[in-house]
Amino acid sequence: MKPPIYSERIVTFSVIYHPYRRNTERFVRAFGAFEVNLQPGDDVLFTRHHHTYPDKERTAPLLEMTKLLDQQTDCVCAILEAPGGSHRPKHKADFADDVLHALPIFNLGLHRKIHVHRTEDQYVRVSAELFGIPMASKMAGPSEKSRRAADHAQALWLSWVFNCLAEDPDQASLVAAFQAWRRVDDLRPVTF
Repeated sequence: MKPPIYSERIVTFSVIYHPYRRNTERFVRAFGAFEVNLQPGDDVLFTRHHHTYPDKERTAPLLEMTKLLDQQTDCVCAILEAPGGSHRPKHKADFADDVLHALPIFNLGLHRKIHVHRTEDQYVRVSAELFGIPMASKMAGPSEKSRRAADHAQALWLSWVFNCLAEDPDQASLVAAFQAWRRVDDLRPVTF
């Protein structure tokens, strides 16, 4: 039996930035994270994280992200491509910029491995729709995207599971565990 390509703990981030002008620093407005912990046996624990930063803070979002990582954690980082566009960066520097935009802490070495999932937004939206995950509309502004960051992180994880773990024998059990968790999570009251 082949060992899995992922660790027992996976965190997927969805990072939303404050609108910015060209040649200025980008600040994180919100981030959602979806944490998956594989337990002994067939148990899987899911946790959603959602943090917002109305002021343009540099360090607080990065510190909150780093709290979710350790040397045994894999990160899933999704780079959304234009429909029908090339899924290959022109230069390595462009690729690194794309990853740094999707996961601003990737170069700190706080994780075991990073799985870069290059996909189109429509595939993430299909994954969300299949499982009843509410998403911000394509034309939504930063406020709505910020509100839905944790949901977006779940949809990114699902898209990664469907596309990158297609041959993994545990894919079906991961998806079934997620479905069960979603049913319970949907019953929890929403806090703002």
